[in-house]
Amino acid sequence: MSRSGSTALGVRPPEWNDTYKAKIKKIFDQCDDDKSGTVTLEELGRALTADKDLCRILGIEKDAAQPGNEDKLREVFAAVDVDGSDELDFDEFGLFFQSRVEILRYLPGTDDEDKFCIIQESIEQIREHANEIHPMAIPGLFNDRIENIKPTVDGLADAILDDIGDAVDCFLEPNKIIKSKREVGYVLASRGATKANFDAYGDAMLSSFETGYGEGWTAAHLEAWGKCLGNLMDMYRLGVEDFQKEERDEKQAAIEAAKAAEAEAKAAEAEAKAAEAE
Repeated sequence: MSRSGSTALGVRPPEWNDTYKAKIKKIFDQCDDDKSGTVTLEELGRALTADKDLCRILGIEKDAAQPGNEDKLREVFAAVDVDGSDELDFDEFGLFFQSRVEILRYLPGTDDEDKFCIIQESIEQIREHANEIHPMAIPGLFNDRIENIKPTVDGLADAILDDIGDAVDCFLEPNKIIKSKREVGYVLASRGATKANFDAYGDAMLSSFETGYGEGWTAAHLEAWGKCLGNLMDMYRLGVEDFQKEERDEKQAAIEAAKAAEAEAKAAEAEAKAAEAE
């Protein structure tokens, strides 16, 4: 399917940035068995069978990938096969992610394995040097840096200290912890946390790691640990969005309820007047 063809058919492919394109291409290549540049229904089915996590990544119900459910998978396939060619090119394959950009955000990038190695190799150095320069090591350095950040958010500092280990362990598979950390973000939002708070506290933790590491800290360390902390803060932000949406929905529901009550009262009043007039 050409880009002009998709436009003619009324479907405009998403404009992915280079990072997202690389992530989609990696999954696309995983499904494109014969390296023809397109993915057939059969290739997609085999890929889903071989990689049980692929259903979640592509947003396909697990039932559709089960033997005997070819019709369900065919429906899913047809929904993105815009030109009806029975093959998905890269643009069509990208439609799996059109409304699920959140998933792309947390898929490992092309250089994430290198970043993970840097993080792993630097942990011991950070731990040892931080112990030498501060009696409370990294937690102490972090608390020193957030001391003057206002407003404070109850539980945010403790949450970061508790969750950074999970962010490191799941650096290459952050989807494993999105749900739990998103829930943490929701709780923090209920205590007044905003996205700006996460930026400030995240920067403070990153600075603590840099000081803890000491001499030899490089731009590569900054990028790797920045990505790790960024993943965690993004998950918290999703919880804030959930909380804000719930607040908006509750306000809207209250408005609708008030309108309904007002309409009911007016109807009752009109009915009473009509009864009096009889």
